[in-house]
Amino acid sequence: MKILVDSELTDAKDIFSHLGRVEVFEGRMLTQQLAKTAQILIVRSVTTVDRNLLEDSDIRFVGSATSGQDHVDTEFLENNDIKFASAAGTNAKTVAEHVLCCIVEYLDESAATLEEVSVGLVGYGHVGQAVGELLDRLSVKYCAYDPFVNSDLYPMILSDFNKVLGSDVVSLHVPLTHSGTHPTHNLIGSNVISELSTGALLINTARGNVLDQKALLKRLTGGNKIWTAIDCWGDEPDIDPEFAQAVWRATPHIAGYSREAKRRAILSVYESVCKFLGVDSKRFEFPRDLRSIGKLGGEAELKDVLNVVHPLRRHNEETKKLSELDWPQKAVDFDDYRAEYGLRNEFSAYQTVYSDFDGGIIKLLASLGFVSKP
Repeated sequence: MKILVDSELTDAKDIFSHLGRVEVFEGRMLTQQLAKTAQILIVRSVTTVDRNLLEDSDIRFVGSATSGQDHVDTEFLENNDIKFASAAGTNAKTVAEHVLCCIVEYLDESAATLEEVSVGLVGYGHVGQAVGELLDRLSVKYCAYDPFVNSDLYPMILSDFNKVLGSDVVSLHVPLTHSGTHPTHNLIGSNVISELSTGALLINTARGNVLDQKALLKRLTGGNKIWTAIDCWGDEPDIDPEFAQAVWRATPHIAGYSREAKRRAILSVYESVCKFLGVDSKRFEFPRDLRSIGKLGGEAELKDVLNVVHPLRRHNEETKKLSELDWPQKAVDFDDYRAEYGLRNEFSAYQTVYSDFDGGIIKLLASLGFVSKP
């Protein structure tokens, strides 16, 4: 049996090797001809899986090491008896930490505080709840809108759409859908964008087309400006340079990129493959080496630590540079940056050393999962 695996999936070749012959491929370069040589296909979001790719192939299982699945024609797979599994929720913690980094940097530049800010979450699934958990640890006020979640389960959190949109920070955590009772394509359209409060922060770590980029660009280049942190783009990787330059914090779809999230995703898909094949899965252990942030003194603030872990300013500068490139070099550099920018770790993998402080910053970091020692 042959298994095709995206080359950017860390450790995947070793993990799947006992199940069959593993061959790696570049995500955007997978051809129908190569797909016809395998029985199992493991992809990321950069690979479109549909009839054009899999018609007349022997593929019987498709796994996507991603939370979203809008790149997969699940109807075609079902109609052709091809099993499918995603890795929903495996990057939720990593995305939530990215969102928190955006919020803390926004508060620093807008001279607001965690005690004052209100956060509205559009979508309260895996990622929305992970963001909420971090906000709870910091005693930040938040509410959420999600028509698919039973309001009786979270009566103090779930609210109506308009209340969520009236928050100081609005963060998007929905899948991209084009049909059904609550489609999310252009959910944040011109009417919604015009209603966002002046000075509010809009964060998109969902999918680019859940918001209307043209309408948002018009708001960003007009009066009554808002702040924006955009990680997902319409027509990605062909990022609109005018839109990218107008965004406050632009990042190249790396909100969910961490070593831990990648490993959880591939292990989730691996377990699904083993279940499909009816074989016992193996247990894989990965080394956990704490990464040092360095010594913190009494003047250290949360923003300083988070900037070491996840330097948004640097990612913003690089993303805006690559948005100006000509096609197809833009696509090449976009993928290269995502692959080579240096995977961050989640907060729990970082250790801080402290001295001469009042204890506040250490308690704060500990609540977020950081490890600290004197």
